[in-house]
Amino acid sequence: MRGLYISLEQNRQSLEDHMWGLGFNIQKTSSLVEIWDLGLLRSSLISGETWLNLLKKDIADHKSKNGLDILVLDSLPVLDIIAKWKDPREELFYFFEWVREIGVTSFLISEMSESSGTVKYSRNDEDFLADGILHLKMQFVDDVHVQRRVRAVKMRNTRHSMDFFTLLFDNGRFSVTKVIGKVTD
Repeated sequence: MRGLYISLEQNRQSLEDHMWGLGFNIQKTSSLVEIWDLGLLRSSLISGETWLNLLKKDIADHKSKNGLDILVLDSLPVLDIIAKWKDPREELFYFFEWVREIGVTSFLISEMSESSGTVKYSRNDEDFLADGILHLKMQFVDDVHVQRRVRAVKMRNTRHSMDFFTLLFDNGRFSVTKVIGKVTD
């Protein structure tokens, strides 16, 4: 499987530095996942061309040259600002329809506010247009310990648990397990 991660905020070098810091072998993963940053996309924008059309053209070119199975866009709020949409829900609908038509599975990264007391993943539920929604949160286990937890809110065309799982990171690898209720020192 080949993936493309498009960062709309963080530059490629910063992302690679984070990966190295976590223990990922970038040379090993670069054949599976390519990282693009917004600067690369903006530099090829031609006067009069819309940003979204340029993005679609670049994604299609990448797919034809390298193959592409999974597309990750990081993040929805920044995409909304850059694209300057009049109707974000409708325009994202057509964008994700296009992504499905070319045979690519899409993920959209979005931050959610917990202060409202509701579970809302975006302003207008645009993220539900993507094929997958993963919810990552930090969960206090007790007064001292915090765990990363993850759940698949949506994975189009798959049967999956919607429960939270503990997300562990050790020796440069992520793993998922049933929620660990008590942390031992």
